[in-house]
Amino acid sequence: MKANSKDVTIKNLAKLLLNSLIGRCGMHPIQPITKIFFKDKVGDILLTRKVTQEVEITQNHTLLSYLPGPDSDLIQEFELDDNKVCLKDLCNVDKQTFIKNISIPVAAAVTSYARIFMSKVKLDILKNNGKIFYSDTDSIITDIELDKSLVDDKQIGKFKLEYDIDLAVMPAPKVYCLKLKDPDNILPAGKKIIMKAKGGSTRNLTIEDFIRMVDLVPMDIRKKSSITD
Repeated sequence: MKANSKDVTIKNLAKLLLNSLIGRCGMHPIQPITKIFFKDKVGDILLTRKVTQEVEITQNHTLLSYLPGPDSDLIQEFELDDNKVCLKDLCNVDKQTFIKNISIPVAAAVTSYARIFMSKVKLDILKNNGKIFYSDTDSIITDIELDKSLVDDKQIGKFKLEYDIDLAVMPAPKVYCLKLKDPDNILPAGKKIIMKAKGGSTRNLTIEDFIRMVDLVPMDIRKKSSITD
């Protein structure tokens, strides 16, 4: 579908399936629970569960994401009675369905083969006196052209030339800013700079902000969302 379809929607759907199914195989069987609690119940969760997210929704309600089951480190830190904590019923807060349709061996094998392939490409670049500036699961930024046998934007499993880069700032994995080459000034203003920050927002960031990140200057890239009563 991805290779032959002329419909953009079908192509994107096929790409999503190819990228998502392998991630599904590698999911942890125990996932965080997300619930809304009254404020008077929040303390019990914070004392006994490992909380991954806490969002105040209203004056009386808080949204919590937490790992199921009492956390032994927290119980020891707050010197709680282990037996009482385990027996105490916190309004059935740990009720959940465990994920069964997973396969760690499949996910590990696919990821390993991908890393082997990318490692061979990197070694080939270095043998040809090229430099590697950034690499991800299925992408690479370098200063030389890859062998033509590796590049085909229509064939699955081959590289596609996405950007011709003038300046790149990459402070962390999946966090980068790319300024594209545009000698003929044909790119729209919004297409000359590509910014990505996995799990965050780049709406108010500049190239200078990404450079500051390289120097370990903290930046607030949290996604903002509005809540309506």
